[in-house]
Order: sequence, then structure tokens, then C-alpha cells
Amino acid sequence: LRKAEAAGVGMRVHVKTHKIPQIAEMQVGGDKSKGVVASTVPEVALFAAAGFSDVTYGVCVHASKLPALARVAESSKARVSLLFDSEVNLDETEAFLAQNPGARFGAFLKTDTGYHRAGVDVVRDPARGVALATRLSAAASLDFRGIYSHSGHAYAASSREEAAAISDQECRAAAAFAQRLPGAGGAGP
Repeated sequence: LRKAEAAGVGMRVHVKTHKIPQIAEMQVGGDKSKGVVASTVPEVALFAAAGFSDVTYGVCVHASKLPALARVAESSKARVSLLFDSEVNLDETEAFLAQNPGARFGAFLKTDTGYHRAGVDVVRDPARGVALATRLSAAASLDFRGIYSHSGHAYAASSREEAAAISDQECRAAAAFAQRLPGAGGAGP
């Protein structure tokens, strides 16, 4: 966390392994306003109820999860953010929000920087990522918060050096893509 802060990079700690608010509080240095990522709706609810004010649902959202996530956001006053990697999940979310005018979510563009499991492949198709980010930014009941990347392929690294190389590749790909986004000073429209 300190290294990320020193580098001026936002980092969200993942809580899916331990699922314990007290451990997450240690991970964020006691500052419950720092973001955490949860993998299930019950985890989002647990951490929001424990006073974490910035909780991201770490799975690209499906329409069936939106009512429960909206209830968590409303009852806890936590900022609940969602991941988007397709026009379909954005369309479904916009339809839900149109029918539930009090609901509001944060939004991250889920990027694929090498894992090839989920996310918009911003290395091979950056234009698609820019288009989706532009839509997220324009959505009335979503607060576009930026891009989200997870290099899960680093789990298979056989050495620290290999893991560091994967992390470096992820950071370079994410930074290069971020420069393409409108308002970033890069090549975005």
C-alpha cells in the first residue's frame, strides 16, 4: 500500500480470501475510506456494514445482482462501485438505473492487460476500451472512476522476477491505455 501511494497509484485491496473486516482494516492502514474489492454481494454488504466507505464489487456486474448492490449502497451509504467490460452489462445497468432513479454506483472499466479471462483487451483493441469508457463517463447515474486491472496470471509466476515482470507489463499497458482516455492528455477523442 505504501509503495502504491508513493508512486501515486490507486490500489484497492482484495478481501475475498480472508473475508474479515479487521484484516482488511490492517490492509488499508486503518483508513476505511481506502478502497476494498469484494467478490460476492454478501462480501460487499459485510464490508460496507463494517464501515468501509468505498467497496468495489470485483466481478463484472450481471443485472441480477444490481438490486442487492443498490440496497447495500443505500442502507450503508458506502460508495459501491461496479466493473464493466461490455456494452451488454452497461446496457443492463443503465436500464436498472432508469427504473430506480435513486440508485447510483461508481464505475470502473475492467481492462485485460494480459490475463485474458475478463475485461476489455486494451492492448489489442484500445478503441473498444475508449468507446466503453466514454459511455461509462457519460452515464447519468454512474460515477466513472477510471480503469481497473488485475493480472491474475502472475499467480503462475515461478519467481519474484517473473511476477515483477508481469506486474510491470500490466502497469505499462494500463498506463498506455489510460493516456488514450478523453481528458487524460493522450490521444483520446
